[in-house]
Amino acid sequence: QEVTIRFADQVRREWGGPLYCLSGARCETHNIKVGGAPKSKHVQGLALDLAPINPDRMKEFQDWCAERLPHWSVGMENPKFTTTWTHLQLAEPRRLFDP
Repeated sequence: QEVTIRFADQVRREWGGPLYCLSGARCETHNIKVGGAPKSKHVQGLALDLAPINPDRMKEFQDWCAERLPHWSVGMENPKFTTTWTHLQLAEPRRLFDP
């Protein structure tokens, strides 16, 4: 969805540098193949899995994203479950959540 692409660009601009997009919109078949949740927001095109180019900055990036959740009005999967990426979704819940 265009709104998701615009949001990804906003995150990149605010972060101040390039990011890897490890996953975005997924068809149902691919979602099953990668072990995605049956009601994954990726299937609706409303989720992104992002990571900083420098993997040593992952915790910094995740903390930075968590601080911005109210400003962005998005949800973020708890980083203790996503240690190599940051899952952000433009759908409920609009807070930090466990899978």
